[in-house]
Amino acid sequence: MIRNIFNNVRSWSTQNKLYINTDKTKEIIFHRPAARNLCIPPPLPGIKRVKQATLLGIDATDTLSTAAYVDRLLTVCKLISVCISYPTVQYSQFKNCYINRCLFKYV
Repeated sequence: MIRNIFNNVRSWSTQNKLYINTDKTKEIIFHRPAARNLCIPPPLPGIKRVKQATLLGIDATDTLSTAAYVDRLLTVCKLISVCISYPTVQYSQFKNCYINRCLFKYV
């Protein structure tokens, strides 16, 4: 069933001159956290199945947990607090520092 849906999306995109980059495409299957009899279909060929993905800046897990998103926000807050605690650092120095690279990786 999932293959049929994906094939329909692929044919629609081809008809509308759009390209699906399967190298960047990921599949995530949402389910309850304590699901016992979980019936997961086989993975789509050429598409990586993941348990966590970032969708429009929000970290989504397969159980719809918000822990990963909160962890990322806390990391950004910690990095910002470190930057604020060193106000003598010039912008040109800050622009190339490690904290800046980490900070903008998470934003």
